[in-house]
Amino acid sequence: MVNLSDLETEATYDRIAAMRLVEDAPAYQCSSYLNEDLPSHPMTSANDSIDADCRAKMVNWSLSIVDYCGFNRETVAVALSFVDRFLSQRTTAATEVLSDRRKFQLLFMAALHIAVKTREQMQLDGPLLSKLSRGTYAANEFIEYERHLLELLGWRVSGPTAMDFVREYLLLLPKNGVNPSVQARLLDCAQRQSELAMRDFKFTTIKRSVVGQSAILNSIESMGYHEFPSRQRAEFFATLEDATGLDTKCEVVFESRLWLQEACISICATTTGDHKHESNTTHAQRDHEHAKGSAGESKSDSPVCVSRLSFSRR
Repeated sequence: MVNLSDLETEATYDRIAAMRLVEDAPAYQCSSYLNEDLPSHPMTSANDSIDADCRAKMVNWSLSIVDYCGFNRETVAVALSFVDRFLSQRTTAATEVLSDRRKFQLLFMAALHIAVKTREQMQLDGPLLSKLSRGTYAANEFIEYERHLLELLGWRVSGPTAMDFVREYLLLLPKNGVNPSVQARLLDCAQRQSELAMRDFKFTTIKRSVVGQSAILNSIESMGYHEFPSRQRAEFFATLEDATGLDTKCEVVFESRLWLQEACISICATTTGDHKHESNTTHAQRDHEHAKGSAGESKSDSPVCVSRLSFSRR
């Protein structure tokens, strides 16, 4: 008789393999575009050029928008993938955006609008987007730029996120010997780390499958062995390596884990008051428990403060 558990595991392996094929496709590749020497646009100044801080601020702003609307934060990861893929193309349009903060904001907002359309039931309309931009952009500008963005992306908008991989990986957890609450805690810790990865430009060229695997490994490391025994850990690590084809100790995973840990430490060390991200994601984070922290976003990061908006739900 066929074991149902074996069939479920095989199906999970197949989904992971399919997702990895998508992320490996040329259309979904990203470059370290902010570190490349690109010609500046003649109509803009050096002060208008985009840097990692601009990108992080737009990620924070987008997160505040989806929080206010009750959307899934993963929708921002989808929007960010559109932005990074667009800017990784060495096209005239990409060069213009990298040299013009106004166009960068428009690109990001158009990408968020597309992501909401593909991931959420409620939609953002053109007039609301215009209001979010303080009237900087007209509703028709978003429609036009969305079409432009989709065309340059080849209408490929179904790339997997880090959390898509995390959810599949967690289905491979041992069925016995693991505390029932472990899966939920690992999911929560991994999600917090994936959001930190969104803000950090270093992760642009790291595959989402690797970010997801790294986040889970860091999360497991923060748990006690009474919750997740060593034998079950070894079993899960072996299964994870088999499913992903990546050694859990290989260089790319090690580097990604380290960057995530550093991001956690940085958040704890530079912010105070709000304890939203106080989940002991890694050992390094535990060593910094004295630092109060959260990834609470400044509402002045713009384009407009979310708390001042009146959203219509439909």
